[in-house]
Formats: sequence, structure tokens, C-alpha cells
Amino acid sequence: VVMDLISDISVRYTLEECVDMPERIFRTVNYDLSLAHRAMYMEMVREAVLKLETGEVSAVHAASLVNKLLQIASGAVYESPDKYHVLDTGRYELVADLVAERKACLLPYIWKHQKVELVNALSRVGIDNVAIIDSSTKAVAPIVEDFQAGKYRAIIAHPKSASHGLTLTEAATTIWSSPTREADRYIQFNGRSYRNGQTKKTEVI
Repeated sequence: VVMDLISDISVRYTLEECVDMPERIFRTVNYDLSLAHRAMYMEMVREAVLKLETGEVSAVHAASLVNKLLQIASGAVYESPDKYHVLDTGRYELVADLVAERKACLLPYIWKHQKVELVNALSRVGIDNVAIIDSSTKAVAPIVEDFQAGKYRAIIAHPKSASHGLTLTEAATTIWSSPTREADRYIQFNGRSYRNGQTKKTEVI
């Protein structure tokens, strides 16, 4: 929208206009919550709606409620930033099955339990050559180099640490194990494999 408004005073080219890029597809693989997990989610929905109806919700509280719903849907509930209770791990087992069918994947995560459960699920299907990129990673460049050389089957990364600047064209698949509210990081993270130099058809799941 902004670019349309300033098109008379600016010049802008998309990646596809400058480079002959392979096809990229977006697809959704649905994951059905168990009855018990769905019941917990719907209880939180009812509580959120009640707070809206009574006028208790400010913009900050609304964002907090949305995050809580996303956390529950992703399989955990948090008492504090470092303490959580796992409700369900099925979606991570689904992601591990998808990775097992592919050569190299990028796996963004948002909350700590997701990183842990992704590592555990991948290990259960025999995939242990996995790298982590997040705020605790001391050196990102060697991980990128090794991944590009085919030494890792997957990179599990927090979008805050890996959304910008990294070229990870060894991967053809990016798999989000749960939804995110942050459009910029979603778009940028999907672009880690869809960059100049990519020769394979890519997919975002």
C-alpha cells in the first residue's frame, strides 16, 4: 500500500523482478488438538471474551490474551517466562515427521518449550544433527557455513535471531510449528531460504 502511494517518487523492484527465482509454495498442514487440549484452549477463549465484555481489557491485556491463546495452542501454558507446563507434543511429532521426509529444513520457534519439544521430537525419529540459533548462540557464522555444506538436517531458530541477513539456501523447506503474530519476522524468516542463489523449489508449511 505504501509503495503504491509513493510510486510517483520512488523506484522499487521485487526479488522476482531482478532474479529468476524457483517456485515457492505456501501450504498448511492442519493439526487437530486433542479433546482435552481443545477444552483448555476454549476455557481460555471464554475467559478472554468475558474480559472483553466486561471492559477489563486494554490493548496491552488484549495482546497478552492473544499470546496466551497461542501458547496454549502450541502445547504449553506458562507460569513465568522460564516456567511452563507442557500440555501436548503432537504438533512437534508432526513437524518431525515432515522433516524426516526432507533433506534440510528451517524450523522457527517462538517459545522455549517449542525449541525443547522440537529437539526431542526430531531425536525420536533419529534426527540429531540439528543446530540452534537464538540469543544464546555464541557464533552464528560457523552454523550457517556448516548448514550450507549439508552438515545439518535442520536449524531450529528464533526469528529474533535469524530473520534478517542469513543465507540458508541449503534448505528448501521452512516449517512453522505454530502461528505467529509478528508479520515482519514471519516474512523475513521465510526469506532465509528464498534468496538469490536458491536453485531448488521452496515451500513454507
